[in-house]
Amino acid sequence: MKKQKRKISRGKKAAIIAAIVTGVIVVGGGVIGNYFYNMAIYANGSFQPNIGASQKKDEKKSLEGLDNGSEWLTSIGAKNVYFKYGSSAGDDAGLRLHAYEIVNTSARSNGMWIIAAHGYGSDGRSMASFAKMYYAMGFSILLPDARGHGKSGGDYRGMGWDDRIDYLHWIKKINKEHNSPEIALFGVSMGASTVMMTEGEDMPSNVKAVIEDCGYASS
Repeated sequence: MKKQKRKISRGKKAAIIAAIVTGVIVVGGGVIGNYFYNMAIYANGSFQPNIGASQKKDEKKSLEGLDNGSEWLTSIGAKNVYFKYGSSAGDDAGLRLHAYEIVNTSARSNGMWIIAAHGYGSDGRSMASFAKMYYAMGFSILLPDARGHGKSGGDYRGMGWDDRIDYLHWIKKINKEHNSPEIALFGVSMGASTVMMTEGEDMPSNVKAVIEDCGYASS
């Protein structure tokens, strides 16, 4: 006796095909999304050169009329300084961050400090031309390497959000070591988002200004 073949209706076929296609899209999208997330966020991600190019474009616009200050940063004797999160800092315990410090001892120095925040895929040295400009105006300078950048530790890039807490620590360090001078924050691109997010925190009263360049137009 022959078995009767079971027919599948067109509607059921369409539903099966739709379910398979949806599954492929969901799984594939998750894999692809995770891949690009890892490239963009993790410190060793290969996406950095492309975003770095965009950052350089932003910095080029901002640096119009300024001389290249990279050689100046070396000649002025910028000092390597660090701070390290203690054991009670949760996920950040042991994280060691780096910055370049230039103390202005010239007669024109007004005792004020600029903390300059670089952009994505860059480091503190990329802000050398700005540092040179502010130094000529009498400011002392701190050029931090954001977490996951330059000589700073960190497995991922904070996009300004985690960095805002780091900047509160840099401010505290300057206040402790330099008798709470007047401080201004300055940032370009991702650095602009960093200083704006830092502004949203409870900052010491000696932080007098926040300057952002190429940051968000709206929240």
